[in-house]
Amino acid sequence: MSKKAIVLSVKTPYADLILDGIKTLEVRTKRLPWSDIAYIYSSGFLQQIVGSCSYVGPVTLPLERVLEGACLSREQYDDYVGDKFAYVYEIRNVVDFTKSYELSDFGLQTAPQSWSYARFIPASCIIAEG
Repeated sequence: MSKKAIVLSVKTPYADLILDGIKTLEVRTKRLPWSDIAYIYSSGFLQQIVGSCSYVGPVTLPLERVLEGACLSREQYDDYVGDKFAYVYEIRNVVDFTKSYELSDFGLQTAPQSWSYARFIPASCIIAEG
């Protein structure tokens, strides 16, 4: 069975916080599509796919909980969201890859602005189901 997968662009410090299990919420100003798995593209210095996760949402939570789980100050949140609607997703099942991957390994030529469907997935990234 084919699974839907996206490549999710996340700025480097936040990608690291996700992989470390510290950042448990993701705030977006555009709704994410449903997918089985999201591959985390570290969009800062590294510019590689560094791990994977699943997500649930959007969810409704008090702003204080969103700021804490997303590792954002109120000022950072306001600067990012502005007058747009914020979609909040719970991050789950995080896997930190021992090897980073290029976008081309997933069939992408350019970095996604926010996210992009993966065209294919390297066999070494497929996690066996129990």
